[in-house]
Amino acid sequence: MNRYFKKYYIVNLCIPALIFTLLAASKPFAQEKYQAKNEKKQMNERQEAQSKYQIDSTFSSSENQIINLSAKDFHFDAHVDFPSSVRTKPNKYAESISHDNNGALDVTLINEGNTIRYLFQVSSIPKQQCQSDTTRACQQGATDQPARGNVAEVQITLQGSQLMPGTYPIREGGSTAREEVIIYSRQLYSDPSHGKLGCKAWGAGAFNVKRADYNANGKLEYLEASLFRVCEQTAPFPPTRPEDNLPQVEVENIKKYTYHASWRCHLKVAEEGSR
Repeated sequence: MNRYFKKYYIVNLCIPALIFTLLAASKPFAQEKYQAKNEKKQMNERQEAQSKYQIDSTFSSSENQIINLSAKDFHFDAHVDFPSSVRTKPNKYAESISHDNNGALDVTLINEGNTIRYLFQVSSIPKQQCQSDTTRACQQGATDQPARGNVAEVQITLQGSQLMPGTYPIREGGSTAREEVIIYSRQLYSDPSHGKLGCKAWGAGAFNVKRADYNANGKLEYLEASLFRVCEQTAPFPPTRPEDNLPQVEVENIKKYTYHASWRCHLKVAEEGSR
């Protein structure tokens, strides 16, 4: 009997001791595993923070909230599509301009916190009227400069710090939590003297980025993009009066159309400033 109890006590003492020894031995390995997991998590967080810093570095300072870019070379095209019932030829409203035909394209980026507002302005710059020589110089003041965006202007607000290739839907009405779009074109006027179109109610559409290249500093260097939007209701032509002496133009009653624009451009920083 004594031998049985002795054996019982030995077993009961040895098993806890063995468990304690195993726990003590495994503790450093568990700590090492936890430490390695924690270090990996911290490294991932640092990499994410560094990546975010690199993306946001363009707008990292309160004194650098607006970036103005100008195109070294570009090509811009715009046209409209009519319903099949419309007899007017759409090429009447086509537009094509580039740096080769006295055009200019400017891009303004405005940081608004979680979003960036992109303003694309396409302009026609007339040639200088006089040539300087040894006896006189051309006088060209600020009033002689044409307004930027006199050909077309597209303003769109998007989330994120950089443009990514893909399609950004434009919802009907033009203003949502994600998208805000404003379209201007010199081909879309409501003037009966030349029968141009206008839009009273914009519908849905899309802004498509085919390619967007950024340099190491996060500055946009090349962009290839397009946009379309449906005009659900054209703006009515204003009434004419005899004293206006406007030529009588046969204008078809066009109720809706779809506006298309596309452009590609190589960009450089023109000017930086604060809001």
